Amino acid sequence: MAMSFVVLIQRYARVIPFACVFLLFCALVWSQQTLGSYAVVGRLLCFHPIPYLGDLHILLEGLDAIRAGLDPYQGVFNYPRAWELLLIFPFVKDANLVLLGISIIVVFYFVLYILIGRITVRDAVVYSAMLCSPAVMLAVDRCNCDLIIMIFLATGLIFFRARGVLAAAILAGAILKLFPIGALACLVNAAADKIKRGCIWLLAVGFGFSLYFLVSFPVMVSVSRKTPRPYDEASYGLWQVPSLLISRFEWLGHYKAMVFGLFVSCIVSLVIYVTRMGREPAPLVMEDRKGMAFLAGSGIFLTTCLIGYNWEYRLIFLILTVPQLLAWIDEGRAMVVWVLGLTLLVMFQSFFEAIVSVSTHGLYYHEIKFWYYVFGSKLLVVLLFVGHTRLFLGFARSVLVKLCR
Repeated sequence: MAMSFVVLIQRYARVIPFACVFLLFCALVWSQQTLGSYAVVGRLLCFHPIPYLGDLHILLEGLDAIRAGLDPYQGVFNYPRAWELLLIFPFVKDANLVLLGISIIVVFYFVLYILIGRITVRDAVVYSAMLCSPAVMLAVDRCNCDLIIMIFLATGLIFFRARGVLAAAILAGAILKLFPIGALACLVNAAADKIKRGCIWLLAVGFGFSLYFLVSFPVMVSVSRKTPRPYDEASYGLWQVPSLLISRFEWLGHYKAMVFGLFVSCIVSLVIYVTRMGREPAPLVMEDRKGMAFLAGSGIFLTTCLIGYNWEYRLIFLILTVPQLLAWIDEGRAMVVWVLGLTLLVMFQSFFEAIVSVSTHGLYYHEIKFWYYVFGSKLLVVLLFVGHTRLFLGFARSVLVKLCR
């Protein structure tokens, strides 16, 4: 009996992460119905409840303003013009906020369920932690448009052998929010193996994105100015450490270029050191679903880090890297273990920030919290950036080898 139960768990291990998500949602609904607000349980789980579906509400409110002949950019609407394509669907309006939000969230989890495929119980533990992390729950709570982009990319990766579908998914994501252009790396991988067909799709996406960028540049500048650049709580990015130092020590503001230059030099030196001193070569990225998903997720993470300032819900794209990381660990790749460990720590950075906030109330509260940001959560992001850069350099080397054959 016990043996059959173990076999059953192993066979349906893929269900475990989503069962954990379901139980988490049950706890939130219970909190809303019994305690008056889902925020009571939400804060215990260390994501930051705000009026639910808040980001989707801003998007739909802006679309309603356009339908009424008003300028949406006079308010808090900060989306590129491409989102106006949704106006062709009459049911996409703020009156249907809850229905649309639930539909997007359900489809998000469904495509992830299909994408991860068969997994072991060990893998299920990793996925459970990621799907219940503060970063993912923040994206779901706000129903941020990154969920829609994730749905596009995951669908393209599910049908990765149809290069046109994958290329269309990447281009659609890049048009909607720019940063998904980092997923172009998986088309580079395809082009290296099948030069003629792969290069056609690579060039098509590159040309389409470049044309859109040039045409929409003035609007993008306006949107960028309205978009906040967080560098403390519930956020990540490569330029947060120097920004924190300049905000804390005002005299450093006179040497802003020097501070950022020194920080970049440290990162480059760290990348060179890790690359040269590594005891094992970077693992090869195959042209299969796991490899393509890794390149898409890792490319987006590196791109958003270089952009510099992001809310932590954008870390959801790191989920795409997990299947390949787990496969490399099964192959005995020791260096990948710490990359996966850093990924989980970064996804839970808000959890550790909450612990620091609760345990350090007192005279030195702000000092402790500041130095924790600098040498704690933000440093973890820098180290993860270095890890992914190391893996990407190995990928670039393998591509060059293929092209030179």
